[in-house]
Amino acid sequence: MQHFWSTIIEPILETINAKNIVEIGFGKGGNTINLLEFCVRTDATLHAVDPSPKFDVAPWQRRYGKHFVFHQSLSLNAIPLIDRFDVVLIDGDHNWYTVFNELKLIEKCCLNVVQCFPVIMLHDIGWPYGRRDLYYNPENIPKIYRKPYSLKGLIPGSLELQEKGGLNRHLYNAIYENVSQNGVLTAVEDFLKETKQELELLKIPGLYGLGILASRELIEENKELMELLRSFELTPVVRRYIEKMEEMRIELEIKLQKMEGTIL
Repeated sequence: MQHFWSTIIEPILETINAKNIVEIGFGKGGNTINLLEFCVRTDATLHAVDPSPKFDVAPWQRRYGKHFVFHQSLSLNAIPLIDRFDVVLIDGDHNWYTVFNELKLIEKCCLNVVQCFPVIMLHDIGWPYGRRDLYYNPENIPKIYRKPYSLKGLIPGSLELQEKGGLNRHLYNAIYENVSQNGVLTAVEDFLKETKQELELLKIPGLYGLGILASRELIEENKELMELLRSFELTPVVRRYIEKMEEMRIELEIKLQKMEGTIL
């Protein structure tokens, strides 16, 4: 998510004066450090959720003190423990079951404390996980919601997993694509069909895609936010251009993974 920081995430945080920020999935902390520096500067609090961070969190806890609340837990266990949500960044387990229920839990928590639905930014709404599940640990997903999966790679334009090569061959990718209850974007769309909240979804292409969910009430009350979100909208020509650039970037990413030995 750090690639969206200066152009999208930070401007949104500043526009709504975010004081309670939740980051679901932070890996090596590339964006977490941006969020923490923002929290120090604005006296805000970051709730960072990750069951298996890829770095030692303790020094950061000492450095950032009250601004950094770490939840070493699965998101569906951690969300009910958080009492306020201004902005939520979702970049954790990229599958339908997890994302759909993260959104449902956030909605429930907001209703319980009578607060407006937060601005939610979701990574990976584009290819490959917009319409296909990824499971970091398949056993965390109830069997009824778990698609058949395999440690095989992905190639743009192909529905089939690859026996050799492809993107993210080292991860548990769903065998099927474009079926019901499958993928991050599908989870968002299914949530929008069920919720009684009046929400708007803005889809930004590139870097695996970013979705921005915000309530119409908040957008109408905050004219600066409305103008900011509208500035992210793209003409069809520019969107197609970015999508083409994304295809080229993914081709390079596949080659890079192969060079690094990720792909066998």
